[in-house]
Amino acid sequence: MYYVLWATNLVRNNAEGVITRVLVLAVTNFIYFYITAM
Repeated sequence: MYYVLWATNLVRNNAEGVITRVLVLAVTNFIYFYITAM
């Protein structure tokens, strides 16, 4: 049971990390294109 909780927690943390990474990439790309378009 403990291993299942640990595995699900690990997967959830990885998913959150991927989502935040994608969001940061999208924001930085948007800022970069906005600056170059000015």
